[in-house]
Amino acid sequence: MGASCFGVATESGEIATAVLVLTTKAQHISHAVKHLACRNNFNPKVLYSDAWPAKEAFWYVVFGGVLEGRLGLFHFEQRIISTLWKKHSDYSETMTLLLDAMYTYQSDDFQALISALKNGTLGDEKHSEEDIAELRRSRLFRQQYSKYLRKVIHPKDTMISMLDDWFVRYKTTASVGAQPARGRLDPVTQMPLYTMETKKAVEQCKLKAQYVQDLLPLEEMCYTIPPNPNSPHQLNKYLSKRAESKLESFHDNLAHFGNGGMNNSLADNLNLCGTARYNLTMRHKLRLAVTPENPLENPLQAERRRKIPTAWEDVVSYFNHSELAYINSIAKDAGVEEPPFSNVEVLPKDMGKGFFSEYLCVVDPINQPYNENDMCLCTDCKQRDKLTKPQNGEIIDAHDKVHTTKPTTTLPMRATTATNASVDANKKQETVANSDSGVATNCFDNRQHHDRITFSTPQQQHTKQQRVTDL
Repeated sequence: MGASCFGVATESGEIATAVLVLTTKAQHISHAVKHLACRNNFNPKVLYSDAWPAKEAFWYVVFGGVLEGRLGLFHFEQRIISTLWKKHSDYSETMTLLLDAMYTYQSDDFQALISALKNGTLGDEKHSEEDIAELRRSRLFRQQYSKYLRKVIHPKDTMISMLDDWFVRYKTTASVGAQPARGRLDPVTQMPLYTMETKKAVEQCKLKAQYVQDLLPLEEMCYTIPPNPNSPHQLNKYLSKRAESKLESFHDNLAHFGNGGMNNSLADNLNLCGTARYNLTMRHKLRLAVTPENPLENPLQAERRRKIPTAWEDVVSYFNHSELAYINSIAKDAGVEEPPFSNVEVLPKDMGKGFFSEYLCVVDPINQPYNENDMCLCTDCKQRDKLTKPQNGEIIDAHDKVHTTKPTTTLPMRATTATNASVDANKKQETVANSDSGVATNCFDNRQHHDRITFSTPQQQHTKQQRVTDL
């Protein structure tokens, strides 16, 4: 029914909203974005986009000019990767060196991982130096071990210099006066690794390198999950607050929910159910992480995890929390002091929000009036949204044109698609530099084109408002 799906996720990877839209134009999502911005506990501080700083005026108006913007790391990588010839014999090696030009791994994390591979506590066998070097050149290393490593994005000038070196290393032709080419044609097909679009993509990435760096210190960019007491390697796991990887993970799941060949109601129900379960899974993982509510020295948490096999602690035991709440009520009536199930989420009242195809049918964004800032001017938005927030000393109306100069600094965090299982409320903080700042992400997804945007919001406090998880 819709050509694209616009979604928002928070720093924990939970989906806050998801609606179908006919196009990826800002005016067609402005109604959904404005209603999301009006949620009491939704206070984004950072936005990650695959096209930042494009449409920054739109986002500044929606969130009152208090938003920082960044270019998402995943899409920054894909701008170059998508131009390479993937069947070239040097492709795997090229990928490793390209990513090394953009970021490195935190040294202590990397040292602990290499030690675990060498002594055999991670995996079924001990790895030699040659085995690890070969593993590092493959995709398998990133797929299996990235959860134990924190990424440190290079500063702008360092990244530009390393991208230049990478490009020269694998190019097969050189212009007059340029650095000599050091690449080679594929031995079998005699095809170069680079296509005609590669050089332009590299130049564009060099121009946008200033928008990729993280705003917060590395320690505040990840949730840390201490190792399970039963784990032999005792390595910490990390949940990045850059929501890009979680958005991509959700997209993989979303493809298996509803589809365009179904009745609208059936497709919406399947998508909402799947997204609700996805959100429950993300909240379950977050409970394993070190947070103010779950400190590292909590002995109850360690004792509870010791009873769970390491491979199963990421698995959600129950999805139907209404059933769990009913069982708890029976136990309470029977005189049981401690309920059998903890962390039970009670289904809140219907907030009246529409998701997926309901947004397209009820709101009908393509036929609504808009102003020069692409802001929706429907009756509902006007009644709900007479926003007056100070920006650089001036008062801005969300329906009026921005009269101030846009901030020049920007910030990052990335994307996910959303559903009726809206994200946990985010505790409001005053500054992005605060360690509690978080991330949310928006995304357009239409099988052939992915135009994603992400927001960063303060650290989430798990409230039961704005959540529909009854399955």
